[in-house]
Amino acid sequence: MVAVCLEGKSSPDFYGITLDGNNYSISGAGSDAGVDTGETGGFTIENLTIYGFNIGIQTNNIPTWGVIQDNTIRNNLVDGIYNSGSGGVADASGPLQIIDNEIKDNGRNGITISWSKGDGSCSGNGAFLIKENTITSNTGNGIEAFGGDGIPGVSLLNSQGLSFESNSVIDNGQSGFYLVGNNSGE
Repeated sequence: MVAVCLEGKSSPDFYGITLDGNNYSISGAGSDAGVDTGETGGFTIENLTIYGFNIGIQTNNIPTWGVIQDNTIRNNLVDGIYNSGSGGVADASGPLQIIDNEIKDNGRNGITISWSKGDGSCSGNGAFLIKENTITSNTGNGIEAFGGDGIPGVSLLNSQGLSFESNSVIDNGQSGFYLVGNNSGE
């Protein structure tokens, strides 16, 4: 069972939702997500400790933007944060800002970014920004981004315009940053 589900699709009535955990913890029994945004945009998730789920925070097909900040996300079976972009849904891969979180001891990756995009900036609602996070001791990669054509650097064709700034990514089981494109020749 999902502990918190923000389900609003693209309705403006759901924009501006702030889930402020006030430094409380939510824990799970190894299934589902601690927080699942559904297809809601315009959200902020902050000041939570999330542990014991399959995925700590899951975001999918964000129509506008979202912010995940000042959380501790640890000891989840798979990923600390899993973001999946549009998946073919037009205009539904809004940028996400992941700022000042402690993400550790997860069973696969600290952060997984799949087919998502931003405008390449370091601020504002168009920025897909991963900034000032401490990402340690995850079994897999610290940060994994995939879905693109392998353009050098951190800008991938279908996971594009991502900005990484001042993250501490250490002691993960595989790579600190793992960026993958696709070889489809597109």
